[in-house]
Amino acid sequence: MSTETSNLKNNDASFNDDDEIDLVELFKTLWENKKTIIATALLFAITAGVISFMLPKQYKSTASFFITESDKPSSSLMGYAAMLGVSTPGNIESLIKNVLDSYSIKVNIAEKYHQDFNDAIKEYKASAPSPITPAHINDFIIYTQLKLDKNFSFLVNKNNLFELNYISQDKIQSKTILEHYLNNIIKYNESLELSAEKNIITIVDPPRLPLKKFKPNIKLNIIIGGIFGGFLSVIFVFIRSSLFRK
Repeated sequence: MSTETSNLKNNDASFNDDDEIDLVELFKTLWENKKTIIATALLFAITAGVISFMLPKQYKSTASFFITESDKPSSSLMGYAAMLGVSTPGNIESLIKNVLDSYSIKVNIAEKYHQDFNDAIKEYKASAPSPITPAHINDFIIYTQLKLDKNFSFLVNKNNLFELNYISQDKIQSKTILEHYLNNIIKYNESLELSAEKNIITIVDPPRLPLKKFKPNIKLNIIIGGIFGGFLSVIFVFIRSSLFRK
C-alpha cells in the first residue's frame, strides 16, 4: 500500500514538473519572438487604421416621440392602416410600428428624392434591360440610394417612446430623412376624423444634424486590428516552435 502511495506522489510531482517546464517554455518562446509578435500587431493595427481612414464616413441622426394614447384603434384608425396596406393593428403603438415599416411611407419619401438622384436614375434607366416604370425608380431610390430597409431603424421602450435612427454618408440627408418620416406620420395623423385621436404622437427630440461621424471608429478599429494581429502572431509562433521541436 505504501509503495502505491509513493508511486502516486512521484507521478503527481512529475506532472507538476512537466507543467512548470511547459509554462517556462511557453514564456521563453514568446519572449524570444517578441519582436515578431509586436511587429505583426503593429502591422495589423496600421492596416486597420489606413482602411478605416479610407472608408466613407457615415453619420447618424436620431429623433424621438412618444404616443399619447395607446388604446384600441377606432374604425378611423383601422381605415388608416388599410390605406397604408399594413396589417390590422391591435393598438395605436402597433399601428405606428406598422406605419414606420410600411412600403407606403418609403415610397412617399423616395418620391421626394427623384430630383436629387436624377443622374443616378438616368444611369439606372440606361443599364436596365427592360422598360423602367415609376415603381422601379422608387424601388431603386429606396433600396439602392437611400437604403431605407437597412439604414433606417427604430426602437420602442416600455413607455411607448419611439427612437428613430437613420445612417447616411450625407449629414444633411441623415437629418432630412427622419424629418420626412415624422412629417408623414403627422400628416396621416392630421387626416383622422375623430378629434380625440388628433394628437397621437408628441415629438420629444426633433431630428438633429450629426456633429461627428458615426462610422468608421478609427481608434476602435486600430485597437481591434492590433489585438487580432498579436493573437495571430502568437498562434503562429507556437505552431512554428512545436514543428521545429519535432
